[in-house]
Amino acid sequence: MYFCRLRPDYRVMAFRHYIPTLLIFLTGFGFLMNPVPAFGQCATTITNFPYQHGFEGDNGSWVPGGTASDWAWGIPAKPTINRAAGGSRCWMIGGLTNSFYNVSQQSWLKSPCFEFTDIDHPYIEFKVFWESERRWDWSRLQYSTDNGLNWQTVGTSNDPVNCLNQNWYNFTDNKWTGNIRATNGSCLGGGGSNGWVSARHTIPTLANVGSVIFRFYFEAGSTCNNFDGFAIDDIYIGEAPANEAGFTFNCVNSRDVSFNNTSALCPTSYSWNFGDPASGAGNNASTAVNPSHSFSGPGEYAVSLTASGPSNASSTVTHKVIILDAVIS
Repeated sequence: MYFCRLRPDYRVMAFRHYIPTLLIFLTGFGFLMNPVPAFGQCATTITNFPYQHGFEGDNGSWVPGGTASDWAWGIPAKPTINRAAGGSRCWMIGGLTNSFYNVSQQSWLKSPCFEFTDIDHPYIEFKVFWESERRWDWSRLQYSTDNGLNWQTVGTSNDPVNCLNQNWYNFTDNKWTGNIRATNGSCLGGGGSNGWVSARHTIPTLANVGSVIFRFYFEAGSTCNNFDGFAIDDIYIGEAPANEAGFTFNCVNSRDVSFNNTSALCPTSYSWNFGDPASGAGNNASTAVNPSHSFSGPGEYAVSLTASGPSNASSTVTHKVIILDAVIS
């Protein structure tokens, strides 16, 4: 009779990166920054990744600016945003103590330049806290590849949610907006983050791009501005964490084997090769999550699984499956 067994002899590359959180810094303690020009040459260029900054020691060359900007860095002491996500300091709109931000504001907090030439799967992660009038006062993340002359929005509010894309805008038109209060007259309530949350997103359009700048853009109307505002902390920029392919299997009978996919993170596609060309071109491969295969005869087979997506490095793992021709007398 035939029977099969698994020999976990070797493993063909399971790429994996752990992505720290993004962080930001600014020297001083709780003072407002004057607006600066919207674009120009990079004063600081980041070439080592992953980039992580947490606002505790310096500003990391992040710079505020724009119209009526009241971005501040320091220890938050507002009614709702009353602590940083990590450590004691963060960046936020409306100063550090007032539950109010400037009216008719169109401001931003701009990053240093990042050299993405060697970044194959760009990814950003940070902590965010929003407490602003719903719909009319909002923030979003943007990027520029021409030193700030033009800005593009990172992601959309309709992007699929997965392990690498979470808490990415909570309102249509790609906005973080809302608060924990009820609507009061014309001031719209609801939709606040009600605490620090981790926002994360892959940015495949920036793969292997040269110089990249990010900015958090904030816009406010002329009324209903008595809210704590918008805050960020703990930023990470670098390669997206890779998938980690994995599988087990069970012998159904002498030649039929069922495979159980155990790949980590959140792959969106799978490619199986059963190492059994004699079974026929249409039978030796599969894109199913948990396939089965009928091996063509006794022998040793190298079965491989490649787990790919979403917008991160793929991973391949290979195990040997042995089909034995045993005769019992």
